[in-house]
Amino acid sequence: MKKLNVKDRLVQFANRYRLSKAENGEDFGTFDFNDATGTVTEEGTEINKALFDVIDENFDELDKGLKAETSRATAEENTLTNRIAAEETAREQAVTAEKDRAQAEEQRLSAAISKETADREAAVSNAQSTLEAAIEAEETRATTKEGALDKKIAAETIRATGVENSLRTDLTAETTRATTAEKQLENKKVNLSGGELKDTVVTFAD
Repeated sequence: MKKLNVKDRLVQFANRYRLSKAENGEDFGTFDFNDATGTVTEEGTEINKALFDVIDENFDELDKGLKAETSRATAEENTLTNRIAAEETAREQAVTAEKDRAQAEEQRLSAAISKETADREAAVSNAQSTLEAAIEAEETRATTKEGALDKKIAAETIRATGVENSLRTDLTAETTRATTAEKQLENKKVNLSGGELKDTVVTFAD
């Protein structure tokens, strides 16, 4: 802080004054004025260089204190600023690390899900292929068995048809034989009823 640099006023006649009339400047001459204040109960503070020197000294102390406080506040502010900057940097680093960790975890989970999906699709595909092969094999077996059964049915149908035809032939022959025998028996009855008994031999065909 800049000092006031106060100086005492040095004059030849400290108490001398010139009187003049205010209206027209008429000069009444010079006069010396002396204190006539009576009893002094309080001297008061004399305004001179010494007073201002003391004020300068106090201002110097205040200025030093202000500068010291300013330096301390500045240092504390710098410390707080550095601490805040360090905390922000640490926080940013922590956030970045957490983001990296989360991204890595997300990639790991995505890879695991992709692998699991691929494995399941492969398992389903293999199971489907196995099932389709089994169905195809069963269809082939069933078709083969059905063909064999159709052949057996056809052979049995032929055999049954042959047996049926043979039975019909035998039945026709037996019907014919029975009809012939019945006619012969009727004729015999007629002969007997007419009184003519002859030696007659009735032969039944086997």
